[in-house]
Amino acid sequence: MAYAQDGEDGTGSLLDITMEDYRHVIDFFTTHGQDSGMQVLSLAKPPGRLECVAMEVDALRTAGRYFGPVGTEYTQLSVPAHHELFHQTIYSPLSAFLGLPLQVARYPFFGLFNEDDVFSPIRDLMLFRDDQAAKDPRDSLSAVVVREDRKPLAPLHLEALMEFIESKILPMMPEFRRDNPGVKMSMEHLRGKVTPDDFKNFFHNLRAEKAQKDASLLEIPSPFEV
Repeated sequence: MAYAQDGEDGTGSLLDITMEDYRHVIDFFTTHGQDSGMQVLSLAKPPGRLECVAMEVDALRTAGRYFGPVGTEYTQLSVPAHHELFHQTIYSPLSAFLGLPLQVARYPFFGLFNEDDVFSPIRDLMLFRDDQAAKDPRDSLSAVVVREDRKPLAPLHLEALMEFIESKILPMMPEFRRDNPGVKMSMEHLRGKVTPDDFKNFFHNLRAEKAQKDASLLEIPSPFEV
């Protein structure tokens, strides 16, 4: 029998729990170890579901090798908040810089490609990260992306962010390398050049453009308004 108890000193009243509550606790300790303190557990998100996005790169493949991305598909997912996937995410500092802090997890059952084979758009989310960080999803053709604050993430939100990075930030990098040989570009070099407001306006413009073919997209709130 498992139950909960009020208070930290073990003297509180007994509380009934659901199987989802129980699964949440078991999943936490299975992932983080039985020595994880209760203070850490109390910071874990409660049971529920997260609205996140699956990002799948459609790549040209010939004779077992990937030769380049053809396009990217964004699919809405509703995933249990305690899913083990969210214990293996990698933080995207660039997305946070633009006002939409995201965490990225590699799909567990999709193969990787060699860095020399193809450039995946997923790597754009990993810009300005420590290259030595473990469990890096950048060399994956598929990923699950979730907001760090656990607010709903819509496919259009992620698509707009990726297009903003591709059209506004990536073009700055060759010019920076040319003007600053031997210096690695950092987010500090972006300050004053791009802002969260720039991305906010970009989203509104992209939504309006796509709504000309699908008016229902106008019902999707800005990622800054959810």
